[in-house]
Amino acid sequence: MSLAKKSIANFIGGIVPAVASLLTVPIIVSRLGAVEYGLFTLVTAVVGYFALIDINVTAGSVKYLSEHHAREEHEQINQVISFGGFIYFMIGLLGGLGIFMFADTLVSSFFNVPENLHVVARVTLQIASFAFFFSQIQVYLLSIPQSLQRYDISGKFESAFGALTSISTVLVVLFGGGLVEIMVVRLGLSIVNCGLLLHLVRKILPFAKLAYPDKDTIHKLASFSAYSYFSRIAEITHLNGDKLLLGALSNMQTVAFYSVPSLLVNRVFGLIHRLGRVIFPASSALAANNQHDDLRHIYLVSTRYYIYLNGSLCLLLSIFSRELLHYWAGSIFGSSAAQILVLIAATTFFDSLTNLPSLVSDGLGKPIYTSVLSVLRTASCMALGYFFIRSFGYIGIAWAYLLTSSFFAIAFLTFVHGRSIAISLQEVYQKSYQPTVLPLIALMTISLFLSQRAVLSFSWFFTMVLLLMITLAIYGWLVVCLPQHKPLLKAAVWRYLHLGVSRKI
Repeated sequence: MSLAKKSIANFIGGIVPAVASLLTVPIIVSRLGAVEYGLFTLVTAVVGYFALIDINVTAGSVKYLSEHHAREEHEQINQVISFGGFIYFMIGLLGGLGIFMFADTLVSSFFNVPENLHVVARVTLQIASFAFFFSQIQVYLLSIPQSLQRYDISGKFESAFGALTSISTVLVVLFGGGLVEIMVVRLGLSIVNCGLLLHLVRKILPFAKLAYPDKDTIHKLASFSAYSYFSRIAEITHLNGDKLLLGALSNMQTVAFYSVPSLLVNRVFGLIHRLGRVIFPASSALAANNQHDDLRHIYLVSTRYYIYLNGSLCLLLSIFSRELLHYWAGSIFGSSAAQILVLIAATTFFDSLTNLPSLVSDGLGKPIYTSVLSVLRTASCMALGYFFIRSFGYIGIAWAYLLTSSFFAIAFLTFVHGRSIAISLQEVYQKSYQPTVLPLIALMTISLFLSQRAVLSFSWFFTMVLLLMITLAIYGWLVVCLPQHKPLLKAAVWRYLHLGVSRKI
């Protein structure tokens, strides 16, 4: 399977959960209300933050499993899986105990939870502590087929259980359930998912068995994961810290106003990130076989298309921020959170500039560069965010994230190219960035000022979105798509159309 097909398989694994989530959020918000939905967001953020104890052995496992699999070293594969599985069992156990024990303290002392929701919040967190345990096992088991570049299999699991999570949440609230019932159902789904993933691993690795890891395996995984752990801490803080700051310094309603556009952006951009994520195990396998010219070509081409796709999404989200929130989550979000959506979309685009360089740098065994970037960026976001919330309210945290992310993205790109990635930034800019970055920044700036305009009618909104998508497609074909890829794209589109016609007949 080619890298492009692996990327598409991984993309498909995320698109169904993303669509299910986006379709179900309005129903969940309307049933729970802004305050209770804000509390739900806060609970998931707390659970996500407890993943700080995850020392990111997954990253080391993916790197070394892909290398050992490329060389058909079965004994080393068993050692890596056994060591990683034990670590994640302990992480799930310790994290689950921590959430359960501190649930009451978090609800009553740290966050501004309304008095009448204290009991619900505490019980929900305690149930979530058990879900945390199984989620850690699930994360590690899912990383095994991904490290073997079997995204066709892992994508199906992520697609099915991601969609089931959103659908089951909607069913719970439609039948009158609340946060406690939602968390119970999610716990049950995690348990089932773990059992099926364990069966899958035994199927794709029939020789797999428990093996005591030798010193070399432990040292390699520990040293790689030690650096990656700092990236993990920063990533979790970056994803959840803004909401936790709002929960501590503001109220549940502002958490909801910020979380809804944040969810939309993360879901949409997350799909494109899945396209690029396959380059991590691929770069490890190529480096293991000294195929550096192939890796160089893949990196430049992937970056060109990756930036274009992210830029196109950023434009759509920014220009139509009011309409997207108005028709998706309700008029109150369209009027109160449109600027938030523009700022978060711009922030995520700048973050996306570092995604592929970080994955390749990690795949080449240089996680220290990614770690330093992540820690410095997140620390700056949190520090600046604290003061900006105090001064400007919930929009302040969005500005803080945008300013710091853009600065550190440029700094990281300048530093990493020519060091762990043996390509100059000038060459990457000319061959990959130039078609997208400058036009995008100009249009994003304009859309920020336009985010306070009147909401378009739904028919005009649909028409304008369609016109912009057609314009972006034409621009992509004429400017972004490389000449040698145009015949392949034509052939792929023709096969898809021909297949569609055949099915109808």
